[in-house]
Formats: sequence, C-alpha cells, structure tokens
Amino acid sequence: MTFAVKRMPTPQGIGAGQTASINLPLGLTYTRLMIRAKALIGGSQVDLAPANWATVFGEIRLMVNGDAQITIDAGDLVKLNQFYGKTPKVGVLPLFLSRPWIRTIGGEDQTGYGTVGMDTFSIEIDIKSGQTVSLLEVYAVQSAATVYGPHLRIQRYT
Repeated sequence: MTFAVKRMPTPQGIGAGQTASINLPLGLTYTRLMIRAKALIGGSQVDLAPANWATVFGEIRLMVNGDAQITIDAGDLVKLNQFYGKTPKVGVLPLFLSRPWIRTIGGEDQTGYGTVGMDTFSIEIDIKSGQTVSLLEVYAVQSAATVYGPHLRIQRYT
C-alpha cells in the first residue's frame, strides 16, 4: 500500500486556554496524524519532548460528523505510544489510527479512518491555561480512499 504524508490546514484557536481545531480534508484514508508543536518551556521556545506534552496540552479529540471518536489526554497518548514501542520523537506526537504493531494480513490498516461517506472530520487539541504555543501543525499519513467503516475508537470512562 502506498502512503503519502501531507500537511493539514492551519489550526484555528491557538492560544492559552483555547481549543485549537483543524478541519481535515475528506477523500483519502487516514492511517496516522502527527501533531508537531513548539512551546515555551523553561524560558525558551523548544520542540516538545515526550515528557512536556502533558504540560502544554490537555485533551485531544478526533471528531467524525460532530461525534468524538477518539478522546485522549496528550500525556496518555504519549504513554500509549510508548507501551507499543512507538516513543514520540522530540517535537512530534503521533496519533496512530491504524495499528502498525498488529501483524496480521490486513490487521495493520483495518482501523484506519476512511473518509468516503463522512460529512466532517476534524481534530481538536486543548491548550492548557498559561501555556505559550509558538508552533502547532498537523500532518497526516494517508493512503487510497476507502469508505468510513471499522475504525479505532478511544473513549474516556470514569
């Protein structure tokens, strides 16, 4: 399968205590979103280390047709990636929609987000109060178009 990495539209609402939102283009299948960020840490603007994501960002939500399909704190996403051996690189936090650690025929890409048939697809990222974010970009790893069907869903339970 061929994959392309594309930069997504510019986030709206980048400010302390705000929610940055990005409307993602429809058509292709999303297998991974990569959130790139720089923030003020220790008096200087730096690419965020894995330990700093939870300091700057709160909840991350992936929305399909206005319904949250993935809801996870940035710190928990770092831990989830580390659990599967995908420790984030400095400055980039991946949100895996497909599961590259599932080694079965078709298993890796089964949970990707096909956007054919969706009305809206977006990501929302809460920025914690008192934090200064100087760079916030989202890149997507995409493959050929598929219909919206089986997909990964992460929810918060109390």
